[in-house]
Amino acid sequence: MAIAFALSARAAPAAPQPEDLVVVQCFDVELAGDVAYLAQTAGLAVVDVSDPFAPEPVARVELPASILSIVVHRDRAYLAAGSLGMLIADVASLPDPRLFRRVDTPGSVHQVAVRDSVAFLADDIQGLRILDLTEESRPKVLATIPTRSAVRRLSLDGERLAIAEGSGGARVFDVSHPSAPRERAAVASLDNVRDVALVGDRLFVAAGSQGLRMFEIRYGPRPIEVAVIEPLSAADSLVLGPGMVIVSNGTSGGQVVAWGEDSPPRAVGTFRLPGSLPVGRGRIDGAGRLFVAAERGGLAVIDLGDPQSPRVVVPRERKMKVTQPD
Repeated sequence: MAIAFALSARAAPAAPQPEDLVVVQCFDVELAGDVAYLAQTAGLAVVDVSDPFAPEPVARVELPASILSIVVHRDRAYLAAGSLGMLIADVASLPDPRLFRRVDTPGSVHQVAVRDSVAFLADDIQGLRILDLTEESRPKVLATIPTRSAVRRLSLDGERLAIAEGSGGARVFDVSHPSAPRERAAVASLDNVRDVALVGDRLFVAAGSQGLRMFEIRYGPRPIEVAVIEPLSAADSLVLGPGMVIVSNGTSGGQVVAWGEDSPPRAVGTFRLPGSLPVGRGRIDGAGRLFVAAERGGLAVIDLGDPQSPRVVVPRERKMKVTQPD
């Protein structure tokens, strides 16, 4: 069914009154060219990042729910909206995105991945749901996969999909036939899997206090663990980029872990956001810049040109000037 939520592209809002002040938090960032889409409290923000040193707001879609994650595929934005299910927005004509479809689910959608006209939904305690969106007005359920625990994170790489199941570990599925997914590998030895990142035959797992784990999945249903990276405090979320993976500790810190086809992963650098802002989920662009959600701080940008010395570009640290009285 279509949705009648109001949209607004606000360039210069009036000064808020005290009773109107609400702390907006950012949970995820998606990139599409020079545009960043921010999954936020009560809506979706669109930001021009053609100048990463000075991001400019373009539009905001007001929604009656927080957007937990976002993925843009072609001219559509697919929004994980928790108990509201999945929302679909037309972003072909910025700065006026148009929200036009809601897909309800029995659970609470935390993340969405899309391949062609197929959507994969992390539906919390209701497991993994796979939908055919060929007819957007009539989404069709292709498959549902019950899981050992709540599913809140997933990672799609071609025809394989990895899911994070919390206390239930992690699993990898062959989704070349979306209506008949087949389990390919399972990691049951970890009891706090918070996020996963899949690339080729390598599975990266953020396992809280158990750190970042890397597994080879090419050898059958039992992945072989090949590396462990000790966390700054707890491995909470992952951002995958060319030859690197960024590990957030869930607070203000992030690790840069380098890896290659012929070399084991190794921690090469760290960074912290000013004001103890949390490091969340995001994306890495082609120039080696990390665009990441910083919760109440909105969008953060980190230059990873030198992975050993990451540089926070946005937000800038505020310096206090202290003057002595005469």
